[in-house]
Amino acid sequence: MIDDHSLAKKRREEINQKNEEKRRELRRNVLEMLEVTNVKDKEEIYIHDDEIEKEKKFDDLSATEKCMFILDMPFMIASYLTILPTHRDHFNRLRCLIWPIPGVAFWMFMFIGKPNVKWLYFGAPTAVIYLVIFFFFLPRDGVTQPSKGMTFFMNLTSSVSSCCWMYMLIQFLVDLLNTIGLVFNIESSYLGFTVLAVGNALPDALNTIALSKSGQSIMAISGAYNGQLFGLLIGFSAATIKNYFKEKKPMPF
Repeated sequence: MIDDHSLAKKRREEINQKNEEKRRELRRNVLEMLEVTNVKDKEEIYIHDDEIEKEKKFDDLSATEKCMFILDMPFMIASYLTILPTHRDHFNRLRCLIWPIPGVAFWMFMFIGKPNVKWLYFGAPTAVIYLVIFFFFLPRDGVTQPSKGMTFFMNLTSSVSSCCWMYMLIQFLVDLLNTIGLVFNIESSYLGFTVLAVGNALPDALNTIALSKSGQSIMAISGAYNGQLFGLLIGFSAATIKNYFKEKKPMPF
């Protein structure tokens, strides 16, 4: 009787192990079909691609790649000076010490506008505070990585700079759409609910499709609705506040 129980238990364990292996294989096949890998694999692929790109010399590039490299160079330099490194392996003390001047100036230009007295009132103290923090709390040997708290602080700062870059590029996009409308005599409303709407909604649609395929249907539905709601609430509220400050009118509340 005891042997029967032990054999039955062993049999159940074997069946559970086989079912677990089948589930893992099925999950692996689904991920391969969706071309999804884990974060570690993606990071290794990105690092490998970066190493390959760094090894390529300018003379090895094609004519098109050379032209794109020359056109991208000013933007690459500007982003290098205004955005802090977000990964601990890319830490550079000199870059962090240089950042407060161009980085804070970029913030002031995006938040306030052209240089004026407010730059001295808000920009100068902010730049000094960042300079003091980076000077005293960053590693001095150039090899040791910054602490996790300092890395989080730098990532938060980089997020603000990235939002400023996105806002500036969106302004370029709007100006480009207005130029197209003037050249081809197309009303801005038509451009808004065609070109601009597709460009704005297409990434969200692709994310929703990927989430649905991976079985995260609730998350996909929530993202589809809440993403548009977030854009409407934040967009209209930010535009309203900016217009009231710009026209120097009292707030309606």
